[in-house]
Amino acid sequence: AMARGGDLFCNAIEPDEYGLCGLGMTTNCAEPMTCVIVEPTRFLGMCFTECVLSDLGPAPECKEGQQCASGILSSDTEGVCGTRAGRGEVCDIFSGVGCGLGDICMPGDISNPATDFLCLQQCSQADQTCEQGTCTSLAPGDPSAWVCI
Repeated sequence: AMARGGDLFCNAIEPDEYGLCGLGMTTNCAEPMTCVIVEPTRFLGMCFTECVLSDLGPAPECKEGQQCASGILSSDTEGVCGTRAGRGEVCDIFSGVGCGLGDICMPGDISNPATDFLCLQQCSQADQTCEQGTCTSLAPGDPSAWVCI
């Protein structure tokens, strides 16, 4: 039970990776997982195991067959355990499919919300180098929203 303002309430424990969690569900994640908020307006998250991003092989925090995937947390050094889609391939945080180092999971067509999310190369206003395409800001004022399209 947790106390806030004198009131007590119980939180359920979600044992499954990619399970739903957060205040909106009154659910915490079983350790060592962390609740990563994916829908802030509804206080809804998903249970992930966090890991250190590296291209040096499997992350010790992750289960066998998983890799540390980027593009889900807003961090250049940390990711979550799951599978990695290649650049230009479909990613889906709800099933634990993230992106490789240097990529971010974004809508393939920002003007069409029904489009698949793809792993797109991240760039920045300061470093506009792209393997393919042009470095473009998808959300003015958001430094993490620069991608190569």
